[in-house]
Amino acid sequence: MYYSPPGLRRGYTGIAFVIGLLVGAAAAGGTLWFVVVQKERASLEAERKAAVAAQQQALETRARVEKALESAKIQPGELDPIRDLFPGAGGDRGKKPAKEIKTKDGKVLTEEEVKVHDLCMGFIEDAEAKRLLAAYRVTSKAYQTKTPRMMFDEMINKVRLLRAFQQITVARSFRIRPSPEGKGYDFGYTIDGGNLGAVSFVLLVSKGEGGEWRIDDVEITESGK
Repeated sequence: MYYSPPGLRRGYTGIAFVIGLLVGAAAAGGTLWFVVVQKERASLEAERKAAVAAQQQALETRARVEKALESAKIQPGELDPIRDLFPGAGGDRGKKPAKEIKTKDGKVLTEEEVKVHDLCMGFIEDAEAKRLLAAYRVTSKAYQTKTPRMMFDEMINKVRLLRAFQQITVARSFRIRPSPEGKGYDFGYTIDGGNLGAVSFVLLVSKGEGGEWRIDDVEITESGK
């Protein structure tokens, strides 16, 4: 029988204990590493799925936009972003109603008269706000030839009440009628400031090159009270 001294046996026991600790630590470390790797893989997979879903949604949105734009070519101005891009979100609102503008005596403007009205009102609003370049741009080439920009600016700046009328409540009214020559419209607009006075615009409008409406003549009168 082989005899092991007591000291040697204690040495073997200590080594075995250390080896056991190392093996246990290695096993625990391996388990921890496995858990970390699995979590990382799950996180990457979730990010990949989210990216794929976002890309798919973007493609679907693009398809709806292209379809809506294509339908807008059929009837310009009738595109409803909510209804056409997101079906069902618009409820039963239907088509956007045509713009309706009435004169002081209750006459409803025709579609063509509405365009002339909007052109002239834009001109007057720019003149009141002293956006003179914007106002000058909607005049015709013929008008710009006979009225250079400097003369136009002087004419507007001489009307002292325009700026004042933006700060107070005033009465406003317009009229529109075909021009005597039958080639356009005569648009009149009056701003009545009561005791301060009144400003009246008379604008002659006709279609220019390209079929666009342009202002051919401008007359502004100012009266004090």
